[in-house]
Amino acid sequence: MVSHTPLTILIVDDSPEDRAVCRHFLSRHMAAVYVCIEAATGTEALALCQSADPDCLVLDFNLPDMDGLEFLIALQAQASLQRCPVVLLTGHGSEKIAVQAMHCGAQDYVVKGDLSADLLHRTITNAMEKFRLRQVLDGTEQALRRACGGTLVELQVLPAGG
Repeated sequence: MVSHTPLTILIVDDSPEDRAVCRHFLSRHMAAVYVCIEAATGTEALALCQSADPDCLVLDFNLPDMDGLEFLIALQAQASLQRCPVVLLTGHGSEKIAVQAMHCGAQDYVVKGDLSADLLHRTITNAMEKFRLRQVLDGTEQALRRACGGTLVELQVLPAGG
């Protein structure tokens, strides 16, 4: 099934070669139409997040002016709420960085050496869905808090017959 609505992907990487690989993988994928915009620094990417309103960011962990975690923190501070999903790319796998990235707002994490057209498409699709579901959940929780006067009561599920 092909999505005919173009998705704007902001590729943030200081390596022109790595940006070209991502662009090539996205242009080859038949399940979606991608429009790629690019930034070589975190500062440039933060400005593009405001002006271009991308559907998803593909973010390299190592940028010349900040690392991926610093970027995520700056993005959240800039937008008060993160406005789009983020997939973090790195040259090496690190569980610690992956966990930190998720805590800072990234939806997924991919090692560049494992990257393929299908993996990049699938990761972007999953990140966008996770982000959408998080927004729905947050909205529902806010509505519930308003309905309960700002106080949520924790419910305890008791075993059947007990």
